[in-house]
Amino acid sequence: MYALAIRVCIPRHAAEVYLAKQAETLQICHERLGQHNKRHVMKLLKQHVINVEANKESCDGCALGIGHQQGFGTQTSRPNMVAEQINADVCGPMTERSVCVARYYVCFEYVYTKFSRVSFINTKSEVADCLRKFLIEVKIAGHVTKVLLSDGSKEFDCKDAQKLLEEHGFTHPLTMPYNPAQNGAAEQEIRPIVESVCSLLHASGLPKKLWPEACNTVGYILNRTGPTQVEGKTPLELWTGSYATLCHLRALDRMLCADYQIEKTQVVPKE
Repeated sequence: MYALAIRVCIPRHAAEVYLAKQAETLQICHERLGQHNKRHVMKLLKQHVINVEANKESCDGCALGIGHQQGFGTQTSRPNMVAEQINADVCGPMTERSVCVARYYVCFEYVYTKFSRVSFINTKSEVADCLRKFLIEVKIAGHVTKVLLSDGSKEFDCKDAQKLLEEHGFTHPLTMPYNPAQNGAAEQEIRPIVESVCSLLHASGLPKKLWPEACNTVGYILNRTGPTQVEGKTPLELWTGSYATLCHLRALDRMLCADYQIEKTQVVPKE
């Protein structure tokens, strides 16, 4: 027998021991740690002196939640004339009806000039009427357009719209289903309009039902300030040939709208 000189030391903090069963794999630890990157999980386990079996097992949860579509390539051929091609799309339904009972808006944009027009509708069946008015405006402006690109939705691929396009000599190519990038000009125009409308309404404190007024304001400003393929030219300059002034623009504000409504009620005679 031997006598040992031993002194018991009580640690300040409780000791932690990490155990891993032999059956546990990297995939199990990956799921326990909230689907973190497996390289990060391996590094973390090594810091805690835990050895697990590394494998190349794929994670269905990560493939579904983290996976994303690869970007589309750059378009090689673009329209190089002012009114060569129109891209059209419908945005909506909005979360709240407007004062004029609109729930959607239609955006028509020229690919080369980036000049756009928006029209507000209650149902998608009114798209053909908006298209008719837009084509009349194009004819009055003196431009000739022969191509209208849209998705395959029924509001554009319907009898009334097709008859109207045939009367004006348009070709109407349709994009492939679930490929909005093929109609990229209209999609890229809708996004900044919607984002700017949300910003305007939030900053001014105006109710959501005034979203068409804010949408008109954003479209008006983008036509006079937006970038184009021609350096130093705005969409309105390419469309009309006239210079766009900005000195008349004012910030959208609740008080300005209130003053306008009071002034308007004073002008309109009572019945």
